[in-house]
Amino acid sequence: MKIAGMVLLGLLPVLAAAEGEAPWAGAMTAADTDGDGRVSMQEVTDFSRSAEYHGFQPFMVDHFMDLDTDHDDMISTGELTTGIMKLGMDDDEVARGFKDGFGFMPKE
Repeated sequence: MKIAGMVLLGLLPVLAAAEGEAPWAGAMTAADTDGDGRVSMQEVTDFSRSAEYHGFQPFMVDHFMDLDTDHDDMISTGELTTGIMKLGMDDDEVARGFKDGFGFMPKE
């Protein structure tokens, strides 16, 4: 049973991508501890640099203020999508960066 569960968990990102969700969206979901669909700076700060999303926290800390385009102290998936496009990155680059913890330039 444990192996089947691990296999299913490994397939979730693939299934989500197949349904049109960005491959990095799992990082947002993992960080969104109150389940409101957005992440606050506190949620980013509290986010554990897990093996799965090692680069999510440093990226969000570096870019939070730039991504928060409506200035509500929260980042929505839409704001993150827009910010990623402005940085000239594609979804796969961001997903690799969130997972591997490299590939991002810190905000200067």
